[in-house]
Amino acid sequence: MGEGAFGKVFLAREKKTKKYVAIKQIDKALAKHQGKDQHIKTEKTILTSHNSPFILRAVRAFQERPFAYLCLEFCPGGDIRTLLKAQDYLEEPIAKLYFAEMIMAVHELHLLGYIHRDLKPENFLIDKIGHIKLADFGLSKSKFLVGKVGSAPSSKSSSPQRAKSPLGENIPKTLQKFEVPKITPNTFWTVFKYAGDSVKPKEPKPVPVLRTLHKSELRKELGHSIVGSAEFMSPEVISGRMEGGSYYNVDCDWWSLGCVFFEMLAGSPPFTGDTPEELFTHIERWREFVPSMLEEIQTTFDLTPECISLLSGLLCDVSKRLGQDIDKLKNHPFFKGIDFSHLREIEFPFIPRQYPPELII
Repeated sequence: MGEGAFGKVFLAREKKTKKYVAIKQIDKALAKHQGKDQHIKTEKTILTSHNSPFILRAVRAFQERPFAYLCLEFCPGGDIRTLLKAQDYLEEPIAKLYFAEMIMAVHELHLLGYIHRDLKPENFLIDKIGHIKLADFGLSKSKFLVGKVGSAPSSKSSSPQRAKSPLGENIPKTLQKFEVPKITPNTFWTVFKYAGDSVKPKEPKPVPVLRTLHKSELRKELGHSIVGSAEFMSPEVISGRMEGGSYYNVDCDWWSLGCVFFEMLAGSPPFTGDTPEELFTHIERWREFVPSMLEEIQTTFDLTPECISLLSGLLCDVSKRLGQDIDKLKNHPFFKGIDFSHLREIEFPFIPRQYPPELII
């Protein structure tokens, strides 16, 4: 299905149930050699110690030297980046549904005690019934251990208590339980079916899926030098880089999520630049650019005042940023009529049809 920094992701079927699963192979020696073994441990902890319907989970975890393996829920709809490439942008009523689930995913990750630090469209997967799953926790860090930008934890003593893994002791010892299905050209394509009547999307068309479960695209050059993907990085993280280090917290995720929402509505991220430094400068000078950008996309895409108000509340100073009070965010006028406690019961607009849902773990 794809390749990440420390291994590959395979599509497989469990021999007994014939259900599809995504297997992430991790080269432990390579990760340790590059000083990233803690990142791998953090990702495994998150994937195996939660019960959130909005966060990708591991259904199995095992080792077979020299690799470690995570068997993950298979999300046949690709990711939000794939959807945006096919649709260019999303109409506001459709974007609202996805964004409501993105908010829940980020909030529940924070409740687990972690900052994601790399929120972007590629990391929001579309599951078998068209709903959102947050993925890729390779850069996540305990919010109790976050220090200067890019720094490593100085101690393990402050680590919060984590829930016991739901995997228990029932961990297979080898890969024999799974078989990798034959790949055909159609494996990488699906058609999204529109399920609503209130809005009219563009003509459905084939959308490439299964590109890479956790690394849908090679990390851009801009993202190499510091933690996170540069276009979605918050001003406080950028400032820390420029000033030699500063403290940040979960609020940086809410800024990044605001940038993701902006791109969903407008088809491009709010901040760009021809060079990394130009991009970072634009983000640091957000006060000069955000008002005019929001005014422009409101006119161009016929967005409601409530939608612009929500964006303004996310792309703003950290002290005033929405997300610090999750109830205030969920009760924002933009979400009028949205029942956050029953999001998974809503039939979402784009449903992957390549694989029968009953055959997916």
